[in-house]
Amino acid sequence: MTHLAMTIAAVLLLCGSLVMRFIEQLRAFQQLGYYAGQYARRNSYYPDHIFTYIAAVLLCIPGLHPGFSLFFAALDLSFQILIAKGLKPKHPLVYTKRILRLIITIAMFTAAVMTATCALLPVKFSAVAVAVIHAAAPLMIIAANFINRPIELSINNFYYRQAEECVKAAPFLKIAAITGSFGKTSIKNILGDMLKRDFNILVPPSSYNTKLGLTRLIREELLPTTQVMIAEMGAKKTGEILETVQMLPPDVALISTIAGQHLETFGSLDNIINEKAKVFEHLKKNGSAIINFDDPNIVKIQQRVDINKIYYSTKQITNKDIPSVYAEKIRVHSGGSDFTLVDARSGSQIRKIELHTGLLGEHNISNIVAAAAMALELGATLQSIARATAELVPVKNRLSTRIENGVTILEDAFNSNPAGARAALNVLSIMPANRRIIITPGMIELGSAEKEVHSEFGRQIAAVCDEVVLVTKKRTADIYSGIQSAGYDMANVRIVGGMREALGLIKTICNEGDVVLIENDLPDAYEEVV
Repeated sequence: MTHLAMTIAAVLLLCGSLVMRFIEQLRAFQQLGYYAGQYARRNSYYPDHIFTYIAAVLLCIPGLHPGFSLFFAALDLSFQILIAKGLKPKHPLVYTKRILRLIITIAMFTAAVMTATCALLPVKFSAVAVAVIHAAAPLMIIAANFINRPIELSINNFYYRQAEECVKAAPFLKIAAITGSFGKTSIKNILGDMLKRDFNILVPPSSYNTKLGLTRLIREELLPTTQVMIAEMGAKKTGEILETVQMLPPDVALISTIAGQHLETFGSLDNIINEKAKVFEHLKKNGSAIINFDDPNIVKIQQRVDINKIYYSTKQITNKDIPSVYAEKIRVHSGGSDFTLVDARSGSQIRKIELHTGLLGEHNISNIVAAAAMALELGATLQSIARATAELVPVKNRLSTRIENGVTILEDAFNSNPAGARAALNVLSIMPANRRIIITPGMIELGSAEKEVHSEFGRQIAAVCDEVVLVTKKRTADIYSGIQSAGYDMANVRIVGGMREALGLIKTICNEGDVVLIENDLPDAYEEVV
């Protein structure tokens, strides 16, 4: 093989590694919801594919045989292929139309740089161009997203107009909007179960909680005969809920909780409160605001005078002048919960019904009461609510249980938050068990509150768990400190390098009769940088 052929081969191999690099970075960008700022903070710009840069440098050293560069280029591509095969992502890149448009923009820029380099410089300098593009891949993705933004907005606006026409064509439709820092997906699913026997309803899948996701749902599935559409409304920054409720003004709206979730992108708790409050501000006239009486951040939101205000609680509301739906006589146990649901929306007539649920944890009682308050305002009967509540099953990865070789695994691996983590530990504490074990990488998007939240989480863990498995040393350092400050025997704390290693320990450290709580499972985009 001639020197020129070796040089070309090395450049081609480096191009193969570059393609894998972009796939890896686009997957992280997609997982983080196309938020450029959050993606930039999650990325490190140091050379993390070192063999690429070695191969490029070697090729440019005068008199050095190109075979050395070819060797390192082949080593780099082989290494990347082995990593891709051995560490399969939890969520691979989905080639949506948006991603394909990003790829086209990136490819055009890359082709322009490579063409100019080949036209003006010797072939070996093409390797340098590839290495530079390789290092700048995250910046190029952010730039391509910025360049494509006018196109994306134009396409989205076209879809939004179509969705608005579909809503106008459904004369019986009522919108039930649900938002909150956490609990909204569970409430959405519970409400759907309470309404599905008596109404024609449309319930979005778990990932359809943005304006664009709900738009797609409306365009594809909303029928003229639909009576209730349950619209879960998520947000990571200010303005996102506002633009959704402007398109879908609700008849009934609920805020589940308000806490420091997504502080990294919202910036402050006040910003979160103001954003969540948009679902109440944009209620239709005479619509119903379902207000969590147990959350002071929600209670203090100023309400319009032309809407109905219904308060819900897991505690008895003694003020008879407050229209309310609440739970009393609560009994939480390892098989679920039993309680009495009280409908006191009309002060003159109070109705009660006994409920049982197999869902674990007291926080799920709050979710059921919230959904019941919405269902009652939409016209459901207490009997339908009771029947649906008895048939509820846990959503996968939201305090669902399974048994493997006599070990009970309690999975709470989706989108953990401080209140949810505390509730999961409460459930773990009442589960019959020989030993109680937790596996956790901690929580994300806590902003400046992360140190305090993780330290408190560590103290809560120490009070419940017999053994602790922390995932990655850097991310869980404050949890470790919290556990230590509680006087826990640190010999029972293990620190592992990743979730796969942690889950593998279940087979080696657990015995029959043990209960393992898996509290959170980080997205790949976070695991890769810890």
